Amino acid sequence: MSWQRLQDVRLQKRLQTRSRIIQLIRDFFVREGFLEIETPIAVPAAGQEPYLNPNETKIWDHRSPEIPAYLITSPEYAHKKLLAAGFKKTFEITRCFRSGEPWDGLHNPEFTMIEWYRAHADYTKIMNDVEKMVQYVWQNIIASPEPKQAWYGVDSAKQSRRSPRSLHSLAMTLYYQDHHINLSSPWQRLTMQEAWEKYADTPKCANICDRKYLRGLCQKRGYTVSAKDSYDDLFFKIFLTDIEPKLGFSKPTILYEYPAQMAALARTVAKPRGASGLATKQIAERFEIYIAGIELGNAFSELTDAREQRARFIEEQKLRKKLNKKVIPLDEDFLDAVGHMPSAAGIAFGIDRLVMLLTDAKSIQDVLAFPATELWPCQKIKSEI
Repeated sequence: MSWQRLQDVRLQKRLQTRSRIIQLIRDFFVREGFLEIETPIAVPAAGQEPYLNPNETKIWDHRSPEIPAYLITSPEYAHKKLLAAGFKKTFEITRCFRSGEPWDGLHNPEFTMIEWYRAHADYTKIMNDVEKMVQYVWQNIIASPEPKQAWYGVDSAKQSRRSPRSLHSLAMTLYYQDHHINLSSPWQRLTMQEAWEKYADTPKCANICDRKYLRGLCQKRGYTVSAKDSYDDLFFKIFLTDIEPKLGFSKPTILYEYPAQMAALARTVAKPRGASGLATKQIAERFEIYIAGIELGNAFSELTDAREQRARFIEEQKLRKKLNKKVIPLDEDFLDAVGHMPSAAGIAFGIDRLVMLLTDAKSIQDVLAFPATELWPCQKIKSEI
C-alpha cells in the first residue's frame, strides 16, 4: 500500500463525512433511548450461516495453551443474550469480519456495521427506525455549511430560488451515480412475492417457495441448472439478476415477507395465501433494505423458540459440511438465551455502504482509509481476473 493514496482530497473529504455520519448515527440512537453496549469481536463460537466464512484466530494467556476463537461476522448473538438478560433497546457500532467474499465495490473482508435491537417489538418497528435514522443522518449532512454542488449534487444557487415545498423535496433527495432517490417517508415496501411479480414477471399465483417451480423457471430463462442446485441456489439465480439490481431507485425499498426457507434467525408466521401473496402458508418476518440496488441491512422479528433455533442450526451445520466448510460448534449459551428472550426485533446495517451512497462513491474502497485491496494489492489483481 502507498500512503500517498491518503493525500487524495476527495478521499479525505469522504473520510471526514464518514466520521460525521457515524457521529450522527450514534446521536440518533442515543436520542431514541438506546443503550450502546460493546460486545466481543473475538468469540469461542461464530455464527452458523452456511454461506458466510468466519475468520479463525487464537487467544491465550501466559498459563494456558492456545484457545481457538473466531472473529465475529456480526454481534447478533451477544445482543440477543442482552435481550434475554432484560435489556430493552441496545445498539452497537462495530467491526465485523467475513472471508471468501469478492473484494469488489460492495465488499471488504473487514467492515463496519451497526446493529440495534428492540424488546417487545416486531420488524415493522425496525422498518420505521431505518427510515428515521437515514433521514436524520442525511438531513444533518445536507445542513452542514460545506458547499454541496460538487459534493452532493445540490446547486445552492438554484436552491435559494425554490419554494419551501420544493426545498424540502430537494433536501430529501439523494443524488447517487446519476440517480435521484427520494428519502422522504413513506419508503416503498414490497413483499418478496410482489417483487417477483413486478421485476421477474412471475404470475401472482407463482409458488416461489417451491424448488421445483424455481428450477423450471430458471431453465425457462436460460440459466444453467444443476441437479445439485439447492432452493437457495435457484432462488438467487433469478433474484440477484432480475430483481435486486432494480430495487430502491425512486425511493428506498424495504423488501419483506421472505420465504420460510430463508428465515435464518427470524420467526416464521402463518399467513393466509390471499393476504400475503405467498403460495405457502408460512413466511419469515424478515426484511432487507435497498437503495440504488445496494442492500444495506437485514432485519428480523427474532425467533424466540430455542428448540426451533437448535434445529435450524443443525440443518445449517449439515449444509456447511455438504459445502466442504468447517462445521462450527454451537453456542450453547446463545441457544439457552434464545429461550429466555422476549419478543424482539433487530437489524444488521452496513455503515460502509451507507457512506458510499451519501458521498456518491462508486466503490466501498472509496470510503475506507485502508481497504483490503490496498493492504494486499496482489490479491486485488487476483480478484479482478
